[in-house]
Amino acid sequence: MVGCYVVGVFVVFLFATGLAFSSGCFFYPEAWTWGMRVAVEVALLALSTGLAYAFWDMAMRAGAVVLVASCSYLTPFLSTVVSCLYLQVRPGLGLWVGCALIIAGSFLSWKSIRPAAGATVRPQAR
Repeated sequence: MVGCYVVGVFVVFLFATGLAFSSGCFFYPEAWTWGMRVAVEVALLALSTGLAYAFWDMAMRAGAVVLVASCSYLTPFLSTVVSCLYLQVRPGLGLWVGCALIIAGSFLSWKSIRPAAGATVRPQAR
C-alpha cells in the first residue's frame, strides 16, 4: 500500500519481466563490467520505469483515461529524444519519420474508437 493506493499487479509484472530479461545473460556469455556508474544507471532506469507504471495505473484507476491517452501519444517522441541524448546518437530522418508514423498510428487508432461528435453512448444491456 502506497498512501491510500493499493499496489496492483504491475509490480509482479515488472519483476517477472526483469527476471525474464536478466535470464538472457546465461544464454549469451559476455564479459560483465559492473561499476558504480552502471549500478546507478540501472537503479535510475528501474525507478523511473516503476514510477511511470505506478502513475499510469493510478491515473487509469482515477478515471483520467483521456489524459492518459493524450499523454501516451508523446511517448514515442519523448523516448526517442531521451534515448538519442543519452546515447549521444544523432537521429536521422528515418528515425523521425518512424516516430511520426507511430504517433499518427496511435492517434488514428484512438480516433477510430471514439464515438462521433453528437453521438450518444448507450450502456449495453447485461
